[in-house]
Amino acid sequence: MKPEHNPSRPATGYPLPPNGQPPPPPPPSGGAGVAYPYQAQYPPPSNPYYYNNNNNQQPYPYPNPQPTIFRRLAVAVISAAIIFFIALFICWLVLRPARPEFQVTALSVSNLTVSNSSLGVSGTWSARFVVRNPNKKLRLEYYDVISMVYYRSELLAQTRIPPFKQETKNVTSLAAEYSATDSYISGRAAGNMNADKGRGSVGFDLKVMADAGFYSGGFRIRRRVIRVLCLDVGHGAYANLRCLVLSEIRFSVR
Repeated sequence: MKPEHNPSRPATGYPLPPNGQPPPPPPPSGGAGVAYPYQAQYPPPSNPYYYNNNNNQQPYPYPNPQPTIFRRLAVAVISAAIIFFIALFICWLVLRPARPEFQVTALSVSNLTVSNSSLGVSGTWSARFVVRNPNKKLRLEYYDVISMVYYRSELLAQTRIPPFKQETKNVTSLAAEYSATDSYISGRAAGNMNADKGRGSVGFDLKVMADAGFYSGGFRIRRRVIRVLCLDVGHGAYANLRCLVLSEIRFSVR
């Protein structure tokens, strides 16, 4: 016969909680007598992946191209300058510009008077020069040619000589006329000049200045300011009396 179920009787093994309270929580991990298993708790990862869902993040900026452009421009300028100077050096080696040669062939003086009282010099000078172009591949052109007569360091007179040109290996003759009327000189120079006149020989210095251009074909490859010094030139003919030629070099290509 099947026994009747009495609802007021507690089931064996499952005690009824007192006063209708819920059952107590399970004991901590490792405790004895665990009746109900539970889900294991794992520690969080040490370096969890962070996902940023912010779609407004700005992209990485592109590198500025201006420094690269400036570097390339500087390299191009330096390279062009190096090429230019190399070409100029090669041109100099091939052409080898040489300074012109000046000689005084004659100097005459007329009506020379020196006043010790007024410290003035009057006279007329006539000089002849021979100019030679020693270059085999370059022709010369002279501009603004000026010639002067000095007594020691005292300027007596000056004159202008017309511009002229010289082909390669050319020899050109020049004539210069000077005139002075009561040109002032120092008292010491006047005394020395009168003393030289008494001895029958007065030496003068002739100077020539010119702007000279060296040409190859239609190009001027060099420009020089020529300074010619013919020192202590006396009266009469002076064949092959060479003058000192100085120059200030100016590079020019056009």
